[in-house]
Amino acid sequence: MLDGPLSLRLFRKENKEILKNTPKQLRNYTNYSNLLKTEFAELNETPKNQAHNDYYDFINYQWLDDATKKLIEDPKYYVEVDDFRIVQDKVYREVLGYLKTYIKENPDSKKAQAVNAIYKCISNAKVSTGLKHAQALKQQVEGYIENHDMYGLLAYASGGEIYGWQSPIVWSVMPDEKNVKKYISHLSPPQLGIYDYFIYIDDPKDTPKTKQFKRVFRDKYLEFIGNVFKQVLPDEYKNYNPQDVWDVEVELLNVMGCDEVKKEDPDYYNVLTKKELEEEYGFNWSLFTEKLGYKTPPKKVICSSLNALKCTTKLLKQNWSTSKWKTYWLFIWFKQMIRFQWDWNQIYFDFYGKFVKGQPVRMPKDLYPIFALSFTFNTLLSELYIENNSNALKERYVTNMVEDLKFIFMNKIKKNTWLSPTTRRSALKKLEKLEVVVGHPKNLREDPLLNYKDDDPWYNMNLLSTWKKNKYILYHGSSSL
Repeated sequence: MLDGPLSLRLFRKENKEILKNTPKQLRNYTNYSNLLKTEFAELNETPKNQAHNDYYDFINYQWLDDATKKLIEDPKYYVEVDDFRIVQDKVYREVLGYLKTYIKENPDSKKAQAVNAIYKCISNAKVSTGLKHAQALKQQVEGYIENHDMYGLLAYASGGEIYGWQSPIVWSVMPDEKNVKKYISHLSPPQLGIYDYFIYIDDPKDTPKTKQFKRVFRDKYLEFIGNVFKQVLPDEYKNYNPQDVWDVEVELLNVMGCDEVKKEDPDYYNVLTKKELEEEYGFNWSLFTEKLGYKTPPKKVICSSLNALKCTTKLLKQNWSTSKWKTYWLFIWFKQMIRFQWDWNQIYFDFYGKFVKGQPVRMPKDLYPIFALSFTFNTLLSELYIENNSNALKERYVTNMVEDLKFIFMNKIKKNTWLSPTTRRSALKKLEKLEVVVGHPKNLREDPLLNYKDDDPWYNMNLLSTWKKNKYILYHGSSSL
């Protein structure tokens, strides 16, 4: 595969000078494979569970065996032992090293100062500051409830990128799936706290083992919710029942499956006008978008589920301000808040890391800043990594290999006999426009320079989330973000 005739021909044609320094094994992969097979055949002992004369499995078995032994002796924060996780960990460490050098070499740069603030903020975060944020959030939610401002609270919950995906109705601005040059508002159901939705459902067909598994999972989740409230509202946590969050999530799951609307697009692409949203679905789009920050409401929106939108709107109007729902609203923010406070993050890890994923240990504290840095300075991280690791030889090789596969695939489609001529032409047109990006994208958007604090991660994350929300609103309907 690596020595395919077309890819190697292009590779040699465009890189004659570079190719002179290429290892012989890479230039002749077939011979290298034969060499490995020969060496494998000469081995006297093979693992008992290996296929006869399968040198690929043999190599993989030994690698996994060695890696597993190392993990037992020195547990890692990643669960699966594979090249991706190991390389990812290596890249994290390299990127943070480049970042430290960048900060040191640019002491007077505003960007370097902002990066340094994000780098330090999680380690420097004070519990007292986190407690103040929790109180402020509680007061804000209570204010929306006292003022009977359902759409204000919904916009507040949906308008932040770091927590908006949990809002009962999720708003986002993304490319129009049928006209990717334009950006448009989308409305969709939320992501619930437990990723496997079957955990929420009591199915009479469940086996005793499945019932026990669901019961244990539910109990662990309720324990997690209780610990979150106990941490962020230490003097008031008894006023908030974890069962309320569970009950609201079950309600939201039920309305996701309602069937009041009979005609829905199977590809989750339902275009609604402002009038349809407000008159047929009871959702005040004008008020909601005003609360988000729009000067005039967009004329159209794409909805992934008409049924979920209609039934969730009804549910909200009936229950959004109840004591039970207040607990859920607060949990939307508190659950994310503890992730950015190192002393509180243990709670998140104990449930989502250790229990759900089986993760042995937390991500090391010295690596944890990458979590916030990738959100605030993703472009800078990319540029620094590329600057230190760009390899023209490898980039050209991979580009040619992918172009080779594309060429072969297009030829197969041209010779296809069961596709209709229209479908075949459309498929070829898409492939012709497929752009291969290896190494460095042509256009990376600049990271915003905001007034970050070096000891307040929650403030920083909200500052950037607000900036992004305003940008989405500004560029709604445009051809570029």
